[in-house]
Amino acid sequence: MNESLELVAKMCGDRTAFAVSPAKAIKRKVRKPPRPNRRLRVYALDPSVGKSLNSIAVNETTLSVPWDDKPSEPLRPGPVGEYLEVVDVDPASNKIYDPVNLNDEQLLAQDGWPPSEGNPQFHQQMVYAVAMTTIMHFEQALGRKVVWAPRFAKTGDGNDEDKIKGYEVARLRLYPHALRTENAYYSPNKKAICVATFLPLQATVMPRRPGRWCSRAFQAISSPMR
Repeated sequence: MNESLELVAKMCGDRTAFAVSPAKAIKRKVRKPPRPNRRLRVYALDPSVGKSLNSIAVNETTLSVPWDDKPSEPLRPGPVGEYLEVVDVDPASNKIYDPVNLNDEQLLAQDGWPPSEGNPQFHQQMVYAVAMTTIMHFEQALGRKVVWAPRFAKTGDGNDEDKIKGYEVARLRLYPHALRTENAYYSPNKKAICVATFLPLQATVMPRRPGRWCSRAFQAISSPMR
């Protein structure tokens, strides 16, 4: 019995003799996850598609939009960022609509304004989201940043002998309610995309209330215009 106790004591003593000091804490570098893109709600197709119960579930979607912010200058109301500037002037109605602030905490928390035909700020949001998504696709395909074509103008008093000088265009302008027609176009002089508003055929036939937004068709919120 005593021999067994002595053997156990020796074994415990050997373990104590070979015990190592506590290991130093391992410092692990935490990898910061990539910054998520801005999310903005848009119409997936055309607003009229949502009027049918069969397609209402697929009429809205959310676009993942790159942040159009400079480190020293956040996205301004408009929106106005590094690439784009949304100017919401409606010459036909003689109105200037308040610019949307996509950095507003309430809008950031709910992925922007919900789709609406009667909200001009949603129109601004959608043209911006679609344009920024298009820019992102082009930059991924080209492997470089997008640069806008310069603006050319004559220097001097306008004589034929005057030289033509190129001026940098910092941002492409977007006009969501630029004109009343069934068309949208790029203006080389303005360096802008002008989007139209028009009365659809059924609105011209059916009686409507003056000034009702829903009686018009807005190309700014129609995804086929991409």
